[in-house]
Amino acid sequence: MGEEEKEELGDAIKEFNRGVDTHIEGKLDDALKHFQAALPTFQEFGVEDMIAGIFHEMGMLLQEKGESDGALDYYQRSLQFSEKLKYKPGCAKTYFQMGTLYETRGDIITAEEYYQKSKACKTYKPLGLKFIIVLFILSGLNLLILGYWSAIGILENFRPILIDRSLWGAIIALLSIYGPLFCIIAFISAAGLYLLKGWGWVMGILTSILSFIFIVGIISYWYLSNNTIQELYDVK
Repeated sequence: MGEEEKEELGDAIKEFNRGVDTHIEGKLDDALKHFQAALPTFQEFGVEDMIAGIFHEMGMLLQEKGESDGALDYYQRSLQFSEKLKYKPGCAKTYFQMGTLYETRGDIITAEEYYQKSKACKTYKPLGLKFIIVLFILSGLNLLILGYWSAIGILENFRPILIDRSLWGAIIALLSIYGPLFCIIAFISAAGLYLLKGWGWVMGILTSILSFIFIVGIISYWYLSNNTIQELYDVK
């Protein structure tokens, strides 16, 4: 993509953002103009996620203006792109808005149908998230077993030749304490991620950080224990 195309797309994104801002400010007609100005560029370059977003926003604008038929048309067009892209969050918010529209019309049954569709999309778990959940569970079980083996001395029989006994002793001690603790944290993280809870996301991040600290700690200990490094710091 050349510089001119990038600049053109950048201008379209700015126009879209202006539409969102003016929509928040309650300037519905101005917002609609911004979205209409941005749309042709995204259509020209085939940026389908942005096209879906614009159609959704335009549907919301028309819904707020009381033009429900026009709003439904834009919602349907937005869904076509979101479903094509398998973008579940986009589908979820559009289904929800369609539910609010039908509820305003007094059609509670149809509204509930769209609310349920929205809920189903929100609970959809992408393949990457499923992989992370399984990874947390397996890593937790693995470290629990290693921690148990460390505590009862089994792991001592598997000390690699290249690792000195002081470093191996530190690893054994860390695994004895960290193994069961990490297993509990990993299981809590996996449960929270599976349930799509905010605290699950936080626990997932913390679990990743703890894993990083553990790995970096072992590497740092091994490096700083080298005689060459100790001599630099005059440590015997």
